[in-house]
Amino acid sequence: MNSIINIDIQNVGVDTVIRCHDPKRLMELDRALFSLLHQSYRPVHPIVVAQGFRETAFSELCALVEEYHWKAFGHVDPTVINVDAEHGKDIRAHLLNVGSQKLTQRYFAILDSDDYLYGTAYEHLINEIGRTGAAIAFGNISRKDVRVFDNFVYTRNYFESTFQGNGLQDLAIDNFCPIHSFVVDRTVVDLVDICFDETLTRLEDYEFLLRICTKYPSSFESRSRYIGTYNWHLDGRASNQFSESDEKAVANRIAWNKARRNIWRLRCQLRDKIAAINKTI
Repeated sequence: MNSIINIDIQNVGVDTVIRCHDPKRLMELDRALFSLLHQSYRPVHPIVVAQGFRETAFSELCALVEEYHWKAFGHVDPTVINVDAEHGKDIRAHLLNVGSQKLTQRYFAILDSDDYLYGTAYEHLINEIGRTGAAIAFGNISRKDVRVFDNFVYTRNYFESTFQGNGLQDLAIDNFCPIHSFVVDRTVVDLVDICFDETLTRLEDYEFLLRICTKYPSSFESRSRYIGTYNWHLDGRASNQFSESDEKAVANRIAWNKARRNIWRLRCQLRDKIAAINKTI
């Protein structure tokens, strides 16, 4: 039986967990928050989880979040959390788990602080969940190659064909669904499954998707519409494998290779489930 008894069915909003790793990048967080404030589907409950911010930086973060009049726009007041962390340690999955402990709404989503969504993103995905009865629905995501300066973000390239795939069969081969491309209906998913593997410093979202999509019905048809943008940092400050800095690129590739080995083991464990689901499609 699904563990849905702790969800108030009247809370039909979207909990959005936002990870924030760097106090010097609040300008990008501001853009992400702005994209949530103007979602056509309401309410949204932003859950901002900061990694090891010092007192002054955390106060600046809280002030930024509170600048927006969330309730006036029909949303839920944000929750802001500061998670203690050893300097330089990657705890991205742990941040998601901390944020997931603060969920209050029916729907669950994630948005990293340097990415953003288009205005009808959640409306589109939740309509798809209602239409299909799926536990999770996906939208498509465009990509920008960017370089961030103190007061602005420069876009060098823009792509609409980076993330290609359709359905569980393709997802089992590789992840084509960025972390802010989906919404989960928590009334369909067992609450214990809303968790992330803290041994992973890359592909933690892919591990989550493989588990969810092999256990519950999913809808990829809604990927026909672009719902947001993924920003690919050319200086390697994010987790992408390629960087203008050789040192950062090497460190990123090492982390990615380790994560891929763990994902390969998970795919082996789920192989029979994936095959059985594909036969029914």
